[in-house]
Amino acid sequence: MGEILDVALRIYRAHAATLLRVAALAAPVIVLVSALGAPFADDTRGIDDGSGGTVEVPTTGALVASLATLVVVTLVAAFVGGALTRALAAGTFGLPVDVAGSLDTARTRLGGLAAVAVLVPVLAGLALLACIAPGVYLFTGWFVAVPALILEQRSPTRAMGRSFELVRGQWWPTFALVLLSGILAAIASFALSAPFEFIARRIGGGDAAGAVLSGIGAAIAFVLVTPFQAAVAVVRYVDLRLRKEPYELEALAHDLGWAGHLDVPPPPPGWSPPPPPGDSSPGWPDRPPN
Repeated sequence: MGEILDVALRIYRAHAATLLRVAALAAPVIVLVSALGAPFADDTRGIDDGSGGTVEVPTTGALVASLATLVVVTLVAAFVGGALTRALAAGTFGLPVDVAGSLDTARTRLGGLAAVAVLVPVLAGLALLACIAPGVYLFTGWFVAVPALILEQRSPTRAMGRSFELVRGQWWPTFALVLLSGILAAIASFALSAPFEFIARRIGGGDAAGAVLSGIGAAIAFVLVTPFQAAVAVVRYVDLRLRKEPYELEALAHDLGWAGHLDVPPPPPGWSPPPPPGDSSPGWPDRPPN
């Protein structure tokens, strides 16, 4: 797990300028959505609760604004996540990170990316409401669905199934990775956005200026943290494929469509994932675990 995080950070740092350019595409949208949604944030109306009192509920306008915000942010985040996945995969195999190619890949796969972005949290969330364990199990099993969708050109449901196939037998290490990377991402996001949120509340969180400040903080956190989260997923995807399938790094690169772009791509600096259980050999496993 520590090796995966270390390599993800190394790839992030090596290609930070390009990755941040891709992630920054979402920043104006996040700020704009925050500003446009501010007038509806506290828009409520009272309804009779049946006992002589009233209950404050969101107005229709507030609900519509919230739904529109959710749709726009989901689409933008899915698009950026897909572009980052393609860019990070190139970086993993030692190739130049192509912004235009990454954006084009995300554009052509936007429908699938949006479907995965909706299906994974909705289905895992429903399972979580029913019982915590199934929700956690599903979310962890679908952790590498986006890399499978982008790099293997699969449909959304097949990408989710492929993710489960790869995670099977490696669920606990993947869960630990999801948990630790999520905690690190949450801490970083809070540290980056909290100062802006504090100032926004001081000047009036419901005002346009406060909403813009909150949006700027959220945008900065998104731009800086999202590439790390995407890197963890891509690195884990590559690691799982090399562990469970009879590949070496060069063969996997060609299988994923990088043939003609490289001769013998070296692993990223510092990459040395732990061997699967029962295998004491160092470095990349070259056979599936028994």
